[in-house]
Amino acid sequence: CRNGYDGCGRNKYVPATNTWVATANFSGGNAHEATAFLLTENVYVATGNISSSPSKGLWQYSSATNCCSLTMPAGADQTVCAGKSANIGGASSAGFTYAWTPITGLSSATASNPTATPTSTTSYILTVTGSGCTKKDTVKITVNPLPVANAGADKTKTAAGAAVQIGVAAVAGCTYVWTPTTGLSSGTISNPMANPAATTTYSLTVTSAQGCTKKDDVIVTVTK
Repeated sequence: CRNGYDGCGRNKYVPATNTWVATANFSGGNAHEATAFLLTENVYVATGNISSSPSKGLWQYSSATNCCSLTMPAGADQTVCAGKSANIGGASSAGFTYAWTPITGLSSATASNPTATPTSTTSYILTVTGSGCTKKDTVKITVNPLPVANAGADKTKTAAGAAVQIGVAAVAGCTYVWTPTTGLSSGTISNPMANPAATTTYSLTVTSAQGCTKKDDVIVTVTK
């Protein structure tokens, strides 16, 4: 900065006290010709060129938040099960606009914190515009598939007849829970034998290795 002028990168102006204090970060082609310098939460805008004779009067304070200082506005990456939603983004700041791409699965393409329900893994790009600058950020929503839940076809047996098998073969990595367990040979395998004393609807819940769940029902009808 030329001759260490006030307002050339060494100092910043404090409107409340009408004084300059050390260190500020300028923007502009040359430091002594900067059109604005940016602080963490404030913006100071030049009303003239200070290249030849810098003056405190050339700077005007603005209380707008500097969009370039926003941190991770798109939010942290998340993982969901198919059919579930995730909240992305964060609180909005006055004077800024928000645009998301792609818009598939979003509750809003222009809100700062929409709800995302993608059908497959998707990276959403957020563009924040305001105070003369633009910032982009990306958040990835990983979608895990649901497991297959197959309780099998409905069965009919007589009260005195043999047990019938329900469910199907197990899939590696999945866990199985049947309710109720009355009349079942096991409540935690994929294809137990069922021998209820009365007609019963059995509900199967399958959980994948990623923690996603799906349910299916089977009816075992008992006749005389």
